[in-house]
This record gives sequence, structure tokens and C-alpha cells, in this order.
Amino acid sequence: MKKILEKLDVDYEEFDIDKEPKYRKKLNEKMGNANKIPVLEMDGEIIHIGSGNKEEIANKLQINKD
Repeated sequence: MKKILEKLDVDYEEFDIDKEPKYRKKLNEKMGNANKIPVLEMDGEIIHIGSGNKEEIANKLQINKD
């Protein structure tokens, strides 16, 4: 996913919820279960990308860059 974001020149922040418990708590508040990682938050929507279609996500990112 990082390569897709970089290829599309999308700025992103990476948070390691295993090293920083405050980020796990924040993710739990947003989606109820922070065990489904990695995730991408885009326009307030949480998308589980661990088993998602990366092409579909890339297309969505491209649309949002316009």
C-alpha cells in the first residue's frame, strides 16, 4: 500500500499501534476493533486494506486527488 500511495504522490502518516498504545485506542474508538490492520483512513472513512483490493483503493485515491 505504501508503494501505491507514493506512486500516486499521496501524503500519508503511518502509526504503529503495537509501539504506541494511544494509536490503538484511537483506532478502536473509530472502528471498534483495532485488530484488523493495516487500515487506511481517507476522508474520515476507515478502510481495512489487509485483505482489500489494492487496485480498488488506488482507484479511489486517484479519484480523490482530482
